[in-house]
Amino acid sequence: EDLPLLSNVCDILIRHYNFKFECKFEEKCFNCNVILFLEPVPTESEQTCKCADGFEGTSSERNMLNSGTSSFLFILDCHQVQVNSVAEVDLSVSEVDSFKFNNLDASLHSATSSLCFQLSEWSLKIWTAKRSCKFCFPKVIKISYQTLPSCPSLLWVKDQDGKPSVFTYGAAVNNRSLFPCQEPPVAMATWEAIVNVIDSATVLMSGDNEPLISSDKGLTQFYFYTKKILPLSTLCLAIGFWQEHLVTQKYISSPKCRIFSPPSLINLAILELFEYVPYCLKIIEDMLGSYPFSRIDFLVVPPTFGSLGMASPNMIFLSQSLLVGDGSMCSRVAHEISHGWFGLLIGALDWTEEWLSEGFATFIEDCVHIWVINMNESEGNDYRELKSHIRKKILLSEVENTENVLQVMRSSKGKIDKNLVDGVEATVLKNGQNPLKGFMQVHYIKEFLSMYFRHFPYIKNIFTINDIYENWLHNSGIPEAILNSSISKNNQLFSEVVDETEKWIKLNKFLLKKLPKRKIVSYDNFSQMTPEQMILLLENLLELDLLSVQTLKCLNDFFNLKDSNPEVQHRWFELVVKHKYRNEYPALKLFLTNHLAMGVYLYGEMIFSRNATLKRIAQECFDSMESEMEPNYKKTILQMISDSA
Repeated sequence: EDLPLLSNVCDILIRHYNFKFECKFEEKCFNCNVILFLEPVPTESEQTCKCADGFEGTSSERNMLNSGTSSFLFILDCHQVQVNSVAEVDLSVSEVDSFKFNNLDASLHSATSSLCFQLSEWSLKIWTAKRSCKFCFPKVIKISYQTLPSCPSLLWVKDQDGKPSVFTYGAAVNNRSLFPCQEPPVAMATWEAIVNVIDSATVLMSGDNEPLISSDKGLTQFYFYTKKILPLSTLCLAIGFWQEHLVTQKYISSPKCRIFSPPSLINLAILELFEYVPYCLKIIEDMLGSYPFSRIDFLVVPPTFGSLGMASPNMIFLSQSLLVGDGSMCSRVAHEISHGWFGLLIGALDWTEEWLSEGFATFIEDCVHIWVINMNESEGNDYRELKSHIRKKILLSEVENTENVLQVMRSSKGKIDKNLVDGVEATVLKNGQNPLKGFMQVHYIKEFLSMYFRHFPYIKNIFTINDIYENWLHNSGIPEAILNSSISKNNQLFSEVVDETEKWIKLNKFLLKKLPKRKIVSYDNFSQMTPEQMILLLENLLELDLLSVQTLKCLNDFFNLKDSNPEVQHRWFELVVKHKYRNEYPALKLFLTNHLAMGVYLYGEMIFSRNATLKRIAQECFDSMESEMEPNYKKTILQMISDSA
């Protein structure tokens, strides 16, 4: 969905947020107060308030309200919140500074006078009863509000042990259903928060340090803060009933790391992360410098979480799909850690720039992973090439089934759309998925390319900056550089997959023949392979029009696919769906239930398979998980079901 930005940051900026959140698990809502510390933005023509001289402000500074009163309008971005009151808080200039970062309950401070407000679908508009401009508008205001159970910024779900939990999950609307805020890129601020929960619950948040914790009358209070100036879309919150494990800090320079998980999964999480994380951090820090944040809390999120991982300042969400016990999915951990530099420290303006941070993290994860698991140079090169080949193969397949307009990396070409939303001319981020995630923008890439061409002028004889823009960003299809790339002839991992693919194709041809006697299969000539090799083998077999039931059984038996990692299993179940292998339908159903992080592709294959049994299984899985699915997943699957009717 498109995401409108309505807050008038050209007039006033929020410099600091002071939150109080009271978590209500039974009602699936938060009772909230937020104190906003404001600062007017002067311009060359406007430096001070002139209201006393009869100054009425510019058209952008005042609005004619229904009552006919002319006053400055302060606009915040928000969506689906219930605002109870807005008031000015009486704080002197000296009190403002002493009030910040002192673990004080801002909601207890007396508010001097109520302010007028109007709540719309995408905005909260606030004004004073008397005529005002941005300079004489209150400098500190308090908003009392509640989140709604349907709040799209939060997921209220059961964890793997059946306990309630709630967390922000990178929604398309960011955090604007959790609190009113300013979302345009210039609107960066510090924040602090008090979170009250029942005694046995744990609160995790993207603050600078571990929380200050106190208890009283059956409630526990967690106090977090950040003195880093960030957009509020980077604020991350999670509350649940988890067990904690401290990761041994092997290197002094590395940030403190903790693992949080439902008790039933804590041992698996420790097994997977305890050794990998410290070495991973050390290697990335050797490449990129010190980690930009002071700590990392790794949280194993519920099975309905729709991604393998998500990085926020000081916190990383990980899917249970990564906990396979053999480290074969840990490259994703390296991927999320690397986002600390590219994705958080430097971030995308909107979804059209996500390819930069995701491309960087995807490249780095392979480089780091081969060092952590101690591959030699030759093995590492083979591994990187194989992973790149798999990604290219997937990309080619996806492009075949994707509209041209959706293949363009930067369809806007830098243009910004503006529409009238809630009566305000708003900047609109098209398809706004995780916009404004970072607090520095990647537009410097243009300056970097210019510098690169100045330093290596002879390259201009081969291609120009405009060539890069046109070939890689502004056109559909795959650039020739990728199409013409090929894997090295001496790549041992790839050669082994080619050999094994030929063996399985030959076996399948044999098993498809109608012979009078039952065929006995010998596995003597077949070889076990790494998970990455298995993925490519299964991708190759997916290209065959027909696999016999016995071939599928042999694959399952020989590779023990039920114990493979979810990446391998996903390809296996693509074969199961394509060839309607009924013996594996119970396992398919279990996979859909436990590994939503692998995406909705299998749902689509099953729903459009024209097979009543597969469609019923997909419907049953969806029905059992719908209430706790991420909204975008739910919407996508519902659309599939509707289109197939």
